[in-house]
Amino acid sequence: MGTIQNKLEEPVSEELALVRAAKQGDDSAFEELVRRYDRNVFRIAQHITQNREDAEDVVQEAFLKAYSNLAKFQRSEEHTSELQSHHD
Repeated sequence: MGTIQNKLEEPVSEELALVRAAKQGDDSAFEELVRRYDRNVFRIAQHITQNREDAEDVVQEAFLKAYSNLAKFQRSEEHTSELQSHHD
C-alpha cells in the first residue's frame, strides 16, 4: 500500500504544472514554456536546417503546433499504462 500512496503523492513537476495551466487557457504559462525551451528547439532546428531564418520559422511553427494541440497532451506515464493495458 505504501507504493500506491507514494505514487499518489508524487509532486507535480513545474513543467507539467505549466502545461496543465496552459491547457486551461493560461497563456502566460505557455509563454513560460516557450521561454524555457525556445533556445534548445532553435539549436536543433538550426542544426537541421543549417540556416538561421529557416530555423526561426521551424521554431515558430513548432510552438504554434504545440499550442494548437495542448488539449491532446497527456503525460507519458498515462500512455505507458494505456499501452500496457492493451497488451495484457
